[in-house]
Formats: sequence, structure tokens, C-alpha cells
Amino acid sequence: MLKKSLALLLTCILIVLLFAHVPVVVSERVTDTLWPIGHIVSFAFWAWLLLSFNAHVKSSTSKRQIIILLLITLIIGGGIELLQPIFLRSAQLSDLYYNLFGALAGYLFFGNFKKSKKWLFISRALYIILFLYLIFPALQTLKDEYEIRMDFPIIAKFDSLSELTRWKADLPLSIVNSSDLVEITTINMNLMQITFAKETASRAVLRFFAGDWTGYGKIKFSFFNPNQDALKVRLIITDHIYNQSHSDHNDRFGKWLMLNSGWSEHYVDLTDIKNAPTERVMDLSNIAGVDFYMYQLHEPIKLFLSKIELISAH
Repeated sequence: MLKKSLALLLTCILIVLLFAHVPVVVSERVTDTLWPIGHIVSFAFWAWLLLSFNAHVKSSTSKRQIIILLLITLIIGGGIELLQPIFLRSAQLSDLYYNLFGALAGYLFFGNFKKSKKWLFISRALYIILFLYLIFPALQTLKDEYEIRMDFPIIAKFDSLSELTRWKADLPLSIVNSSDLVEITTINMNLMQITFAKETASRAVLRFFAGDWTGYGKIKFSFFNPNQDALKVRLIITDHIYNQSHSDHNDRFGKWLMLNSGWSEHYVDLTDIKNAPTERVMDLSNIAGVDFYMYQLHEPIKLFLSKIELISAH
């Protein structure tokens, strides 16, 4: 009785998680990478329940069991996807594949196989390998989120390729070592190469970082401009409130950075960021975006960013 009660409780929790918005306890990208795993685990669990506690399914042949599991998974999974938009979640066809993959786990490990067969052992081994492959991006993201917190008050640096996943840009970003650039001869360090596109507006934006900036006085940006001419880059900083409400430009911080040829360092007082919105103060405990824009470019422009870090107020 206790086992069935616990199973019912866990079922209710999993159903709620499939529809409800997860509280902002972890990064949005962690939630996104864990979402497929949630579908797989949920349907593997429900397949196990069906195979273990439903007498008719439990006593059926293995072939009949897989047919029942697939049909029920398609019906329930399809129903979930149809209902999710009502709860402000987007329906995704890929979720159905994850549901079926989860049900397959229940079948392979708890199905009614009378004898131990070689194909079953191989199938289980292949399933485990494929499952590990599917969860690898989530493990990478969790590792990167841990490094974000360990590096703080450094907001961005470029020691590994995984750090590029924190950014979004119109053109591909890359990490280069300064020793590989003929323009730089005195420093050996990793830089992020940003290429701004020939567009009306081109961007490179940081979206995943430690956003609690309270207790700090300034933020520092270090750029290398390999071009002969000085360039103007628009810095935009937003908080979670702005990103949720999609307010106008008066509700965020914006400043032009003049990047002379060669190295340049730029400091912005966090008090200026806090007081930038016209009708409120920016929430320094929940900064959500650090954006760099260039406008009206007639040709692609290449810049290098070395580091973004917070400077203590003391």
C-alpha cells in the first residue's frame, strides 16, 4: 500500500512539472537541457508502474506489452502536448520522441521476458549508451553553471569553449589566443572573437552569468580593437524585470563605448546602471543581459573581448 501511495504521489509531482513553470531556482538553460530528461524519466516511471501493478499488462507477452506501452504513450504524450499551450508552455514534437524513449526503458528493463536473451542484454547496453549521450549536454551545462559561480566576480572569461554557450550572436563566436594574433605582441591570454555582421544592427549578447551584482561598485570591460579606426559599440544592460516586460529603451541602461585602435578598458559605475530606468531603479540583484551592438555597418567588423569583471565598491 505504501509503495502504491508513493508511486501515486510521484506521478502527481511529475504531471505538475510537465505543465507548471519551474521556479527560477536554476538557470533557464539548465531547465531547457533537463527538460528532455524529465520526459524520459517520467514515462519510464509510468511504464514501470503499468508493467508492475496492472495485472493484465503484467501477465501479457512481451510483444503485447510493447504494443500497449507505445499506444498509451502516444495517447497520453499527445494529450500532454495538446494541453501544454493552455498552461503557457509550447508543444514540441520532440517531446513525443522522448516520451517513447522513456517508455522503451520501462519495457527493456521491466518487460515480461521469460528468458535472458542475448539481444536483450545488447539492447539494454545500447539504451544506456544512448541515454548517456542524451544527458551529456545537461551535464556540460551543469558544469558550466558551476564554473560561472566559481569564477564570480568575473562575469565572462574565455578559458574553454563551453563559455561561448553563455553568449548569443549574429555570427559565430570563437576563442583565440592573443599569441596567435599578429596585432598583439605583449600579452598571452585567451580572447573571444566577435564578428559584427553587415546589418542594420548586429549583436553579441551575454545571457548566462552570475546576475547578483549587489555589493560591487563598477563593471569593467577589456577590448582589443585590431582595426586602425576607433569604433563605437553600444553597451546595453538589462535586468530580469525589463526582459520579462519588454519595456522601452528608457527602462534599461545604455552607453556608447569608444574603442580606440588597440587595447582599451572601460568602466561603468553600477550606480549609473541602477538609476538608468526613468521610472524605477534597476534590480542589481537580478541582472539578466549584457549586450554589445554595432549599427549600420557597411562591412563585417571584428573585435576581441578579453574579460568582463565586477570591481569591489571598497
